[in-house]
Amino acid sequence: MKIEKLDDFVKLIPDEMESILKKVRLLYWELGKRSFYDKNFESLLFDQNDFAIYVYKEYSNPNFIICTTLEKQFKQLLDIAGIDSEIRKDEYGHSYLVFRDENGNEHSTDLVRDLKNIQFNCATKHFASSTINKEKLRSLDTELGIIDNKRGYSDDYWYIIKDKIQNGNYSPAVALEIILKSLPTFGDLSQMGEIELYNLYRKFLNYCNNGKYNMFVDYIITRQTREYRAIAQDPKTGKKTVSILDLETRRFFNETNNKKDEFIR
Repeated sequence: MKIEKLDDFVKLIPDEMESILKKVRLLYWELGKRSFYDKNFESLLFDQNDFAIYVYKEYSNPNFIICTTLEKQFKQLLDIAGIDSEIRKDEYGHSYLVFRDENGNEHSTDLVRDLKNIQFNCATKHFASSTINKEKLRSLDTELGIIDNKRGYSDDYWYIIKDKIQNGNYSPAVALEIILKSLPTFGDLSQMGEIELYNLYRKFLNYCNNGKYNMFVDYIITRQTREYRAIAQDPKTGKKTVSILDLETRRFFNETNNKKDEFIR
């Protein structure tokens, strides 16, 4: 089903579904699959007119947003579905949403921070994390068909690469290569937004490396574009290995290579 407006999301809810928790979880996942943090927002922070566009932006396909936009859209979506919710802000001004289930219990959600997880089918970290335990949420996602008994969350299997890195005796450059080349084997990167893709690689690298090597993922601005990099430094020689993310292939390639291919030693 093609989603063109917020009302279309509600049509995804089966008529027999009564649980508010299931409804909100389904809408959270579906809106998250189709929403992407707008990388251009940072350059507009000091223009109030541009900021107002984001605040009052309606859902569109594709849906480029910031946290304020997305939480407003999510609340509108829950309003359409007849679910009580409200937008709140943390001490830093970041927007998140709280909804109430049929028993009056409040559950906090932060969809913009879960976009990378939803788009790569990972377990979410910001959906009712303090009120619903992981086992119950897994059971809920199984009932909704997000995962099943044969195919779990994509990050269920990340420990394989983590154990390989932690137990291996690799140079930092080789360890970086293994990590970068492994992420695409766990799922489909092609439908992810640019910022979500970057954040996913950073999350995966930090998880697998677990502080063993001096390596990280960052980005630099070059000629009004972003260049996403993964860097590992050898403590013995001080030599840095730098690889660049190619947004077309969704793979990293060595900085010294002319052709855009996967990372090559």
